[in-house]
Amino acid sequence: MLFVNLNAGMGVHQIALADAMYYCLGDKFKFIEFGTQSEELKNMHKEAESGIDYSDRPYIINMHKSERDMALAIKLINEADAMRVGGEPFGLIKQRLIDCKLTFRSSERIFKKRRTMFSPRGWKQLYEIHRKYENPNYRLLCQSAYLANDMSLLGAYHNRMYKFAYFTQQPQLCIENTIKERRGTKVQLLWCARFIDYKHPEMIIGLAHKLIKSGRLDFHIKMIGGITELGHQIEREIKHKNLESWITLTGGIPNDEVLKTMRDSHIFLFTSDRNEGWGAVLNEAMGA
Repeated sequence: MLFVNLNAGMGVHQIALADAMYYCLGDKFKFIEFGTQSEELKNMHKEAESGIDYSDRPYIINMHKSERDMALAIKLINEADAMRVGGEPFGLIKQRLIDCKLTFRSSERIFKKRRTMFSPRGWKQLYEIHRKYENPNYRLLCQSAYLANDMSLLGAYHNRMYKFAYFTQQPQLCIENTIKERRGTKVQLLWCARFIDYKHPEMIIGLAHKLIKSGRLDFHIKMIGGITELGHQIEREIKHKNLESWITLTGGIPNDEVLKTMRDSHIFLFTSDRNEGWGAVLNEAMGA
């Protein structure tokens, strides 16, 4: 059986599953990267990926690397017995759907932005992707607790939706020793996410302000994530409210440093709202 995973690019939250698939299927598993070396891939968790090299994985094919790789990728996409896809240009899998080949689409919720629900163009695009070529072998892997409800509004994937999530690497830790190492120090709180609206980084400022006002001064909050325009707003707000002694913005750092910081912290702060997909950092924090 040939199984193909089609995605924009390999990343720290996909490598564990891909390695496991290769372990089980060997050369019958391929991971096809459809993203070009444009801003699309350069900005995909670029800090977390810093220093990580996937070039030794024999199952990875970048379809834009050469004409030969492009031809091979298209051949594999059309011939695979089963395929998992995520966020790909729809034209790449249309023929598979017409041929009713087993295809698993993984997705976060489709109505993250409510304006999509009131956009004729948005509904037309959703119909094209999820309903027009509907068949029993076209199935959905839900990477959000709210995606199944979203799809019911669209009338798609009836009895063909499954719970799914990112698979993160979990360290083998001695919990007792890990907890002992944190004792007797200032309470360390950690927030780790992209600085975007539905992650709600502004809540951290409110938390710090309330702790200080209540007399709880022996704490420090570290915020990890690439600084966007919203991040700069948070930075200015921290200075304006004189919170520099309690909140530190690190910017983006490599994933192994993130995991170490999680192990060194007492409390992890997860402030995302319903627009979050599956919070992979929450898995990692629980593992720490």
